[in-house]
Amino acid sequence: MPEKCTVNVPGCGDSLLSEHVALMGHSCVSFDFEPGVISKMKERKSAVDYQVGDMMKMHWETNSFEVVLDKGSFDALCIDDEEATRANVGLYCDGIKKIMKHAPNTDRNGGFILISLL
Repeated sequence: MPEKCTVNVPGCGDSLLSEHVALMGHSCVSFDFEPGVISKMKERKSAVDYQVGDMMKMHWETNSFEVVLDKGSFDALCIDDEEATRANVGLYCDGIKKIMKHAPNTDRNGGFILISLL
């Protein structure tokens, strides 16, 4: 990742990945749909901005993050080959494209890092 970039971690759960990203000097926003998990993570008093959110309805402004870092959230969406599942995967991908920075004619376009076990 570029030095000191803005990172979004969807479906963070109680993973410490976001805190490691923040310790590397990046500005990190991590979110999960489960309020109890987010409350628990906020108690850790880290530099991460933990928020409650829905991966299929990303509420951030267009071009908000230089990096979207997914560790297992995409896997959790891909539970079967049903139409509803494919629709949710499409909404997730559309949300990533929306919030990830796009900087035409520069070398600072956004990036999507996917860590998957699929």
